[in-house]
Amino acid sequence: MEYWDDDAHLVLFAVRPASQRQGVGSSILAWLEACAVVAGSKRVRVEARLDSVAARSFYNQHGYHEICLKRRMYSGAADGVNLEKWLRIPNDA
Repeated sequence: MEYWDDDAHLVLFAVRPASQRQGVGSSILAWLEACAVVAGSKRVRVEARLDSVAARSFYNQHGYHEICLKRRMYSGAADGVNLEKWLRIPNDA
């Protein structure tokens, strides 16, 4: 996780296949989000491969919203999608 002024950026997130679908990822993500709140972040941003239905579904189930498509995001070949989750209401809202 990287922390910027108002945003946290989840750079790399994965769970071993043998440990998936057991709540490990959900627990770690909740902990990372709690850390982001303590760090003063208003939202968390993350990227996923467009063709990774499992990753996109995981983030959607945890309150992340897809905000834009990025062509050739991964190694100039695979498309990606940017997602974000607001942790706190922005001051200007």
